[in-house]
Amino acid sequence: MAALRTASHQTLLHSRFGSRLLRSGRGNPNAVLERALTRRHESALVVDTMYRSLLGRPASPEELATMRSRASHGVGFDELLADLVTSDDGADLLMARSGPAFRARLRRQFAQADGSPTAGRLVFLHIMRVGGTSLSDSLQRWVEPDRSRVHVYMDDLVLTPPPILAQLRVLAGHIPYAALPLIPGPYSTLCVLRDPYARTVSHFTLLRRARDQYRDLTLDEFVSSDEFDVPSGNYQARQLAHDIDIVEAWRSYSPEDLYRARGGEPLHLYPLQSLFDSVSIGFDDNELLRRATENLAQIDYVGVTEHLDTVGTAIAGLFGVKAEQMPRLNASPSSEARDIDARIRRRIDERTAVDRELYEAATNRSRQLT
Repeated sequence: MAALRTASHQTLLHSRFGSRLLRSGRGNPNAVLERALTRRHESALVVDTMYRSLLGRPASPEELATMRSRASHGVGFDELLADLVTSDDGADLLMARSGPAFRARLRRQFAQADGSPTAGRLVFLHIMRVGGTSLSDSLQRWVEPDRSRVHVYMDDLVLTPPPILAQLRVLAGHIPYAALPLIPGPYSTLCVLRDPYARTVSHFTLLRRARDQYRDLTLDEFVSSDEFDVPSGNYQARQLAHDIDIVEAWRSYSPEDLYRARGGEPLHLYPLQSLFDSVSIGFDDNELLRRATENLAQIDYVGVTEHLDTVGTAIAGLFGVKAEQMPRLNASPSSEARDIDARIRRRIDERTAVDRELYEAATNRSRQLT
């Protein structure tokens, strides 16, 4: 959808009317177009050009009036264009255009497959803050172009056509165990776990660094408040055991509606991912440990963050390449985990007791990779 909006934007800017506006205006292109939208004698032409460049038809009088009214109330050009892309007509156009694009991608993938489209396939269940960005970066360099997708969210996975997924040799992202039935097989699976204490502190550091509203958050608040129960608790076990019927998302229920009903942000970019992280698992720690342990045992390759190079060496063999030393990407400053009060350490240990047992099991499994 973003690509379609960008293409439409460029088409508009390079149209005869858009080019004339840019030649006569000052400032950045969006500012020129926004000013034109507020001027009565030019706004009709801007709106009509938007509709023609994106939807291939002129704007109706009602659509023209709506767009001009919104622009006069301060709605920017990019927002108007985004609304047009996500309208029913825009979505229908995207669906109509997607078929040829998907087929073109499949042709490229089959051309690179050398008659064996399923050989050496890996799904990496990348749990947050375990060093997975470094591993994903290496994985995508070990396979042919167009045959890897990394940094994938559940929402991306659910909405990707199965034939595209079937041709990928590497699929990596924040994908929980429960999402595996969405991916056509056969493939091998990989999961990396991290010392729960270090992972919790790393998640806290990321949250403060990435979100302005959490800049003053303390580690004590992070591990004590119910608001942060998911990221500061048995997060790794949750990824292995939790399920909200991901396969049925946008089939039998709307993730947007359920997430919004829970107080979530309207029009969130990843509503399914956010819903998964906000819904209670519904069972106690004993059941969580049992389910997570059983699912971990089903994963083909299990490693730990502290020995990522060992994991890389084992997985490189799956693709017939020689592993190099793992890069350290997206890492938190190591100093964040130092000099932390003993009471807070005990609190983290209490909240991650299940993750601790899983981590010990993963450490034993990782020794089998050497």
